[in-house]
Amino acid sequence: MSKNKLSFKSENLQVDWIGFNIQGFADIKPIANYLFQNFGFNSTFTLGSDGKQETLFSNSKNKFQVYFRAYTYSDIYWDGIKIDFSGNNANQIYKIIQEQKLDWNIFQLSNLSLSRFDLCYFRERKLTDQKDQCEKLFSDSISKLANRYKKNSLNLDRSTKGYILRIGNRKNSNFYRIYQTKNGLRFELEIKKKSIKQVSSLLFCYDIEQFEEILTKHFYTYSKKVLTLNDSYTDWLIKYFRKNDKPISALVTSYFKKKETNELSENVKIFTLLQFLAFSRSKNYTQVQIYDQSYYLIEFTLKEYMEFSGVNNINQYQRNKYINLFYSFQKTAPLITYFTDVHFQSLLGFPYLNIQKQGNSWVVKVAISKLLYEYSYPFSFPNEFLRYKDIYDLQIKLKVIQTISTVPLEKVFYVEVFLEQFNVSTKKKAAIKKHIVKVFSQLQMVGIIKNHYRLIKKSQQIEQVDKLTHLLVGQANRIYFYENI
Repeated sequence: MSKNKLSFKSENLQVDWIGFNIQGFADIKPIANYLFQNFGFNSTFTLGSDGKQETLFSNSKNKFQVYFRAYTYSDIYWDGIKIDFSGNNANQIYKIIQEQKLDWNIFQLSNLSLSRFDLCYFRERKLTDQKDQCEKLFSDSISKLANRYKKNSLNLDRSTKGYILRIGNRKNSNFYRIYQTKNGLRFELEIKKKSIKQVSSLLFCYDIEQFEEILTKHFYTYSKKVLTLNDSYTDWLIKYFRKNDKPISALVTSYFKKKETNELSENVKIFTLLQFLAFSRSKNYTQVQIYDQSYYLIEFTLKEYMEFSGVNNINQYQRNKYINLFYSFQKTAPLITYFTDVHFQSLLGFPYLNIQKQGNSWVVKVAISKLLYEYSYPFSFPNEFLRYKDIYDLQIKLKVIQTISTVPLEKVFYVEVFLEQFNVSTKKKAAIKKHIVKVFSQLQMVGIIKNHYRLIKKSQQIEQVDKLTHLLVGQANRIYFYENI
């Protein structure tokens, strides 16, 4: 499976500031004129931190601006020129750099350094957001960082537009800001000094792919360090860390809707689809083009897939069952309604399917969307989840998969409602409870969930435990457990 590269675009990051330093004295007019004539940047110049600003080049039709400032700090720091692009100006000059249109030699490349690079994520307000959730994020973040930062390094202010939280020291390599706006929150990371110096050469040699991958990881890793993950406004951060590469052999899935079905045939179809997605990721493929879309053509024997699915006693009935299941994949409209990710829904398709008997084997050829094959699945489960032993094992595993595959880190398993669907003997129901315990234990062992549960019992008592037992499961109305990010 090919690895999807991280980029600013793929992770919805915006460039909000780019700053350059030119060591020593330099004639800045050729640089300003170059940016003015070729890219439509007006420019100003200022001497020192308190000098008078003067216009270098200007045209009222131009939309962009660059700021030059000269410093003479020989005794304490350096002599040189700062060149700053802010906001939309930074975004525009970065597009020009991406297109490799900027002549670095104009900037006296031997003396040029990247001094500052700001990245921003905008989390738009949603209809489901509660009124006080924004303020909760600020207070939760301050509580999380209170023991790690000095008081003057955690600064919460309020302006006419809303709250602003500043985290860290402005002089350090990383400085974080959260802005409240009318339509949501802006999360900004100001990257300087050592943090930006190590990647500046990549920008100057136009290795944009590597430059963006490193800074994207840096932005998200630092955001996780300073923000809390259990707030609704950090759902974007949770989703990023779920998208890390998943093991090829693992059962994978996207986000599930809170849609209930107790129909065994429907559950078998959903589980088989998840099985096949896991199976397909381990197969070699031939790339084919259907109109303007790319697909991977995968070929395998039916026996190979059935053995992968845990079917050891292969007979005519079992073969027909799986053949019919494969054909049902081409009519996936009912199945995709169980998933919330619109992008995943649009990818889910198998435009070509052919099953023929060749000699003693049934051979399956299926075309799967290239984007679906390379999709960054947010959730994966251990090998024990790849197959099921009986209908009870299927129902338990699928319900747990659906419960985990949601946005919040806190999950809730409605155990009493789940058990009520089984009209079986007391002995059998006890076995089902023990199997629920086993499934949760497997998730704990591989670190998918934390070793902590909160039980709401049928008596409405609340109990905190580190592991489940079948007796606790039987006493519980619902079980709260927590995803490990």
